Amino acid sequence: MLLIGAVWYALHSASLREAASIRSGPSAVAPHPFTAARPSSIESKRGALNGDNKEIEDRETVVCGVGAVQLDPKDKAAPFNYVDRLTGIAQSHWRRSLLNGDDYHERAAGLLLQSTGWDYDPITGMPTRTHDAELARDELVQLTAGLNDLPVYAMAIRACDPADDGGVRGAACNQISLAKWADMDPDNAAPWLEMAAAAHFRSDQAAELDAVSHAAQAHTVDFYNDSFLAYASAGMPSETTALQRAAFFQSRIGHVGGDGYAHSFVTSKYCTAATVQNSSIHQQCEALAELLADHGRNTLDVSAAATIGTRLGWASERVTAMREEVLAMFRAETYSGRDPWSCDNVRALTEFAGVQARSGELAAARAAIQKSGKSIPELAQEQLDSLRD
Repeated sequence: MLLIGAVWYALHSASLREAASIRSGPSAVAPHPFTAARPSSIESKRGALNGDNKEIEDRETVVCGVGAVQLDPKDKAAPFNYVDRLTGIAQSHWRRSLLNGDDYHERAAGLLLQSTGWDYDPITGMPTRTHDAELARDELVQLTAGLNDLPVYAMAIRACDPADDGGVRGAACNQISLAKWADMDPDNAAPWLEMAAAAHFRSDQAAELDAVSHAAQAHTVDFYNDSFLAYASAGMPSETTALQRAAFFQSRIGHVGGDGYAHSFVTSKYCTAATVQNSSIHQQCEALAELLADHGRNTLDVSAAATIGTRLGWASERVTAMREEVLAMFRAETYSGRDPWSCDNVRALTEFAGVQARSGELAAARAAIQKSGKSIPELAQEQLDSLRD
């Protein structure tokens, strides 16, 4: 069984992202959530409520709990726009429930969601937050400052990404820092790699080398992106339907929550084919690659490990197996069949999100691969074939 979650990738030039991440390392930044044009015509009618109906016209798709829905056949985004509108009020209610909850984890998830509201500055052309998003970001920082909670701290760090503020860091964000995260979580390579990437950007070589040295000695790597799924799930209103739940999660599974800056830094700036010729850098990159391969939680981790491993001279069989598994994972995160919102796909997506919330994207994708009944080579080949279409 395949999942609908990575349709967001497919509709957002997934073939380019996947090919790049598998063959040359992950992209620097995950793109903003997909916002497609509205379909030109939508006509809903009651029909089969479960599974696929093979007699449905080519212009129709089955939506779980709704039935057959007639959409513009030329608009691949039409089913997702339709479900987004259909579930929009419920998703807003879910977000409000998170914001108004008594549990600070749930509130942090709601604030992180609200902090991502953005637009483009018409003068600079740079992305910038809406006023409500700025308020949510600042409130999340205030919440974080009074806690000693690693996942929530990482959420606030993510919310303070200056790329979402026209390149200028919000004033409230000065209360938190990557250095503080690393101090709280010293055996986690994630904050150290983020620090190294930031130091490289500002041309602070001493700080970059120091941060990489710490990262290479770490024993875990966790950017805490999966915690959002866990907190949001816990705050789900009791009346939420299966379709509404799946619609909420569909653009939030996989590694969408991660920005990929650290992975891009380590593959394209630090552990390059040239730099690993230096014995000390070779040793550090070896440690980082092994850590990402053995303890990573998402596909960016494995892709980065494969890229670095190739430069370090790892056995071709090992690297090929890693790349093949990532391709299979991308395939396992893609919806099955012609009806992306069928009840089978809705159940699969919800199950994927639950596993990812508990154990990370890799665990969820591997479980989906096993459940598909297909081998990794079969799924990898299907993914390659889909990229050629």
